[in-house]
Amino acid sequence: MADVCTREIGIVAPAAADWSLMETAFPLSLVFIMHGLSASLLGKWQMKVGPRASMAAASLAFGGGIMAGAAGIYFHSIPLLYGGYGILGGLGIGLAYTPPIQTLISWFPDKKGLASGIVVAGFGSGALFFTPTVQYLMKHFAKVPDYLGPASNTVTQIVDGKLFASLDGKLIEVVQAGAAELAKLPPGFSEGFYAVGTGSTGAAEALAVMGAGYMAVILASSLAMKTPHPSYVPQGMAVASTGTTSASKAVAIADVSVDDAMKTPQFYLLGTTFFCVATGGMGLLSVAKPMMSEVFSALLPAVVTSAFASKFLLMLSAGNLGMSVIHFYCSPCLTFDGQSASVLQK
Repeated sequence: MADVCTREIGIVAPAAADWSLMETAFPLSLVFIMHGLSASLLGKWQMKVGPRASMAAASLAFGGGIMAGAAGIYFHSIPLLYGGYGILGGLGIGLAYTPPIQTLISWFPDKKGLASGIVVAGFGSGALFFTPTVQYLMKHFAKVPDYLGPASNTVTQIVDGKLFASLDGKLIEVVQAGAAELAKLPPGFSEGFYAVGTGSTGAAEALAVMGAGYMAVILASSLAMKTPHPSYVPQGMAVASTGTTSASKAVAIADVSVDDAMKTPQFYLLGTTFFCVATGGMGLLSVAKPMMSEVFSALLPAVVTSAFASKFLLMLSAGNLGMSVIHFYCSPCLTFDGQSASVLQK
C-alpha cells in the first residue's frame, strides 16, 4: 500500500505533489507503536470492562481508523492518514489483540499455550487475507489516467518544479512513464505522458471497504464473545482443594497483578526482547513490497514485477504464520510456577 500512495496523484509515476516513500511508510510505524502502547496502557481498563466491551471499542477504532486513513488518501491529507490509519488503527489492534487470548485461556485453563497459539496464528495469518483482498479491490476501483501520447510527440516544460505538457494551447501537469515505471504497473500501460489527477489507484476506495468490513466483523465477534463462570472447570481437569490440578500436572496459581509484574526485571527484559524482534520483523513487513520493487526491479526487470513483489510479501506473511504455528505447538510444553519457567516432562 505504501508504494501505491507514492503515486496516488501521478498514478503511473510520482507527481510533484505525491508523498515520498518515507511519508507513506510512517503510518505503519505508528500502527506498531500504538499497538504496543494501547495494549499496555489500557490493559487495566480492558480487565475492568471485559473482553466484549474491549472488542466493541476495538471495532470502532480499527475500522474507523482505516476508513479515516482512506479519507486521508482520497483528500490527499497526510495528517488524516496518520491520525486515522496510524493512530486509531494501531489503537484498535492493541484493544483487539488480548481479549480473544484472555477469553480462550479462561475456557481452556489446562491448555493455555494451545489457546493463545490459536489466536496468535489467526493474527499472523491476517496478511494472507488482507493483501490479495486489497489488491482485488484496488484493481476493481482503479481508473487509468488520460494518456497524452509518447514522449516524441509531446512538448513539455517545467514550471515551479512541476512537469507540464501543452495541449490545445493549455498547460496540463503530466508525469512520464518509462520502462522502469511500467515494470511496476499491471499490463495495459504504454510509455509516454499521462495527465496528473485524471486517474485513481483505487487505494482509498479499497481501504474504505476493508475498514467497513473489519468494523462489522470485529463488532459481531465482540457480541458473540462470552467468558465462563469463575467456577468453570473443563472436563478432565480435576482441581484439588489446594488449588492445584491433580490430573494435568499444570500448576494453577493466582495471576500476578499488572502493578507487581511491572516491578520485576523480567518484565522489562522480555519487553526489550519483543521490541527488538518487532523492530526487525514488522519494519521489514512495512516496506517489503516497495523494497523489492525499488531495489531489485532494475536488476531483474523480467522477474521482479509488481505481481512478484506482492507474492514476496505473501511469503513473508506465510513465514510469520509459520512462527505462530511453532508457538502453537511449543507453548503447551511450558508452564510457569511464579518464580521460573520449566518444561513439563512427558
